[in-house]
Amino acid sequence: MIGIILILLTLGLYCMTQQEPPPEPTPEPETRAPAKQEPAQSAQFGPAFEIPAEEPDTGPPVDTEPRRRIVYVDRPSRGAWNCSGSIPVSAVRRVVAEQRRQVRNCYERALKRDSTLQGSVNVRVKVGSSGRVEGVRVSGSLRDREVFSCVRTLANQWSFPNPEGGCAVVAAPFSLSPRN
Repeated sequence: MIGIILILLTLGLYCMTQQEPPPEPTPEPETRAPAKQEPAQSAQFGPAFEIPAEEPDTGPPVDTEPRRRIVYVDRPSRGAWNCSGSIPVSAVRRVVAEQRRQVRNCYERALKRDSTLQGSVNVRVKVGSSGRVEGVRVSGSLRDREVFSCVRTLANQWSFPNPEGGCAVVAAPFSLSPRN
């Protein structure tokens, strides 16, 4: 092993002593006044470049536009929404409470794509005289159409008690944010 190292060192010294130094450039007489100073240039690397002075960091750009609440509205169902019937509030709360977990599941799937997703989902349901859902409107500040579509599909399957006095319109708000 030591022999190989000695051979390599000897070979390296031999190569270094055999190289001829580059010839010195002959100075040329200057016949005119020097013009504009050009950047230094080497044959190997091309023209030199200047590094600009460092500017202080001002932080992220300031958002001067006022924040607007964006509301997506899923396709409203067809038909009139003028209903004069009513359903007891306790019955509506019971039905909505039974569905909270499913609505949350729609939101949790979207949360896997966007961990900052949060906002409100407002569901308006038109309940027919038989207690079946005849129409669903979904709106709110949650910025995800897939969640609205999922909630709309769920709401179409909800079942309410028969309204008194004909059809009834029920509003169910959901506030959705990531759990800690």
